[in-house]
Amino acid sequence: MNHAVAVITGVSSGIGNATAGALVARGYRVFGTARSEASIVPEKVERVLLDVRDGESIQRGVDEVLAKAGHIDLLVNNAGGSLDGAFEETPLGQARDLFELNFFGAVRMTQAVLPAMRARKSGRIVFVSSVLGFLPAPFMGFYAASKHALVSALRSSSLGSRARTSTPTDRPRPRWSPTTRPPSIARAQRCAPR
Repeated sequence: MNHAVAVITGVSSGIGNATAGALVARGYRVFGTARSEASIVPEKVERVLLDVRDGESIQRGVDEVLAKAGHIDLLVNNAGGSLDGAFEETPLGQARDLFELNFFGAVRMTQAVLPAMRARKSGRIVFVSSVLGFLPAPFMGFYAASKHALVSALRSSSLGSRARTSTPTDRPRPRWSPTTRPPSIARAQRCAPR
């Protein structure tokens, strides 16, 4: 039986874990990436040791999947991390590490699987981002920036290709603006210290 093949980064918890389980239930052959043998992967998911911050690790992992399955139908770029703290107090090394994981990791994975997908003229790539990529929150500046970079790069790259992107900002927006806020928001803003 020739199953559709999915690769999901970061399957040990959260969205990646839930996505892997859902795809297995739908009949996909799922390869889940993890940085170590100790990481938990969902049942019926084939572990691939891979660190999205390391290009050689990615190429080994993609080659392993292609050797075992022959093709990749779906890549879910899910691996990521968070960083919170005041913008001016966050060490730049930590911010760079976050971008390596959240932004460049997804870029590297995409670059690694695209040749095989193009050769088959088939494939789909999903990027897991965050509402904070377009609606930042206090003390989440670098995290928001890493997610915004991902969304912006994808939108830019899709302008000159057949790729389609969809983000939560593409959905219909509420019918209120900063001057006509829902009552609950208006009350909260009136009560906020100035």
